[in-house]
Amino acid sequence: MVIQLPGLLSAATVTVGDNNEILVDGVPFFPIFLGQQNSSNMAHAKSLGINTFFDQPSGFSLVYLYACQQNGVWGVVKYDQTAPSLINNDYLLGWCFSDEPDLNNFRVSPSEIADQYNTIKSADPNHLTFLTLTGSFYDEPDNRYYEYCANTDVVGFDKYPIYGWCRKDYLYWVGDAQDTLRIKYAKNEHPTYQWIECCKCVGQWCYYSERSGHGPYPYEIRCEVWYAIVHGAKMIGYFTHSWRSDDCSAKGDQYYKQYHVSPEQETELSRTNSQITALTPVICSPNSQVAVSKKIISGNGRVDIMVKEYDNQLFIFAVNVLHVSSNNNQTVEFTVPNLSSWDDKVTVYEEDRTILPSGNTFTDNFTEEEPVHIYVLGQGTGLL
Repeated sequence: MVIQLPGLLSAATVTVGDNNEILVDGVPFFPIFLGQQNSSNMAHAKSLGINTFFDQPSGFSLVYLYACQQNGVWGVVKYDQTAPSLINNDYLLGWCFSDEPDLNNFRVSPSEIADQYNTIKSADPNHLTFLTLTGSFYDEPDNRYYEYCANTDVVGFDKYPIYGWCRKDYLYWVGDAQDTLRIKYAKNEHPTYQWIECCKCVGQWCYYSERSGHGPYPYEIRCEVWYAIVHGAKMIGYFTHSWRSDDCSAKGDQYYKQYHVSPEQETELSRTNSQITALTPVICSPNSQVAVSKKIISGNGRVDIMVKEYDNQLFIFAVNVLHVSSNNNQTVEFTVPNLSSWDDKVTVYEEDRTILPSGNTFTDNFTEEEPVHIYVLGQGTGLL
């Protein structure tokens, strides 16, 4: 698929659309973040499909946003004393609050966030505010999370099953927590985003003996990204920080790296980010009313789907949620009402294959290393 997007790095306004998508001068945009990165990392990350840098690690926002401009990427920066000079900057996507205000028994209260939000929006109504929470709302419900969500334009969170907990069997957290934030606390009134673990090693709080301290495998990263999107995330960030040595054994501050990603993980980032970027208009469109259903006919896992319509085509995004059972291989039957009215075949996006349906159904296989398939029906102008 080839979808031509207009040049987006020239924004007069950044707003939220009817589907909680980000709009840059009215055009759908899917931010793909790295956070807390020095500007020296921008050029390489951009080559992997990163389009936005979130929250400078140090220094004034003016300097950091200038680096974004030099590298042709968006910036989400702190609102500091240099902010007034940045309000009309073409490379400003928005403003971020302090990271994880709910950490350590709510170190920054919702009322303080509200005061900051009002200050920012009164000075700059044409850009968005972004607030990153911990994933604690998922495990420890608290009414204060309603208040956090109410006092920002966009809200996201971080929760790392493998990097932080050394539990690959907790991968289902990604989608379930996304639903909890989006539906319960944000009430479907705000775009939501999610930070995805993407580090060669695990975090400083655990050691994953099963994989000698190494972090998520590329196919697990792919699963998590699309799993979050299927459950409504309208932007994705990658957490790439490490406090471990290059071989992931020793740990400590002396080994700290902002960006510690393996070549294999980078290959997956390029693949996934490219697909997200190409499919942005589809992802940002309304969910289809076509009642597509699925049934696992072999295997005992979980496959979640999102269905979209765009350019006279039907898109089915399907994610095999890894490690929820002992068998990561699933055979799934999909049912599409009036399938023949769409097409006489099902194209599997960027897999160089098609599936011939039987009546209103078609069947496909999911494996551990290929947990995501995107199915396209119809002959829109974008499909080659």
